[in-house]
Amino acid sequence: LISQLNSSQKPHFQAKTNKALSTSKYEYVLGIGDVLSIGVWDHPELTIPAAVQRTAEFDGFRIQADGTLTYAYAANIKAAGKTIKQLHNLLVAKLSKVIEKPQVDLKVVGFRSQRAYVTGEVNKPGALPITEIPLTLIDALNNAGGLSARADWRTVSFTRDDKVETIQLDDFYTKGD
Repeated sequence: LISQLNSSQKPHFQAKTNKALSTSKYEYVLGIGDVLSIGVWDHPELTIPAAVQRTAEFDGFRIQADGTLTYAYAANIKAAGKTIKQLHNLLVAKLSKVIEKPQVDLKVVGFRSQRAYVTGEVNKPGALPITEIPLTLIDALNNAGGLSARADWRTVSFTRDDKVETIQLDDFYTKGD
């Protein structure tokens, strides 16, 4: 039907499709408070074993208030502000001084440094952690239980670093904007 209406070239109707947001280049940036799990293959002395009663987040390596991380043979390395890949490369370089071709497994097990706050006329207002999976505005609204019945679904105010943007949700939904 949309195709037929578009092909009839009626000037009052032009359908657009929502283009998927490109999040392919998104990389999580580590911050103070994030907790990492670090393991080195064939070196159990450098890997904290998982205990039955404790979690990887509890036993993990926390990025300290000064932005550093301490790991065996890599004391006080700057971790905050780096991507996982950058920190991985740095750990491999440090460990290469004492281990031949170290195979390092690095993952974030506690996303603690960054949050998005969804407030206002949503069903479940609150904080959402920023993780390695990109958080879009629509995802944030959906994770907050969607808009309440009293919400103005046409516009949303988006604030970052004291800058407020008004986003036209109705344009997004109807025109793919």
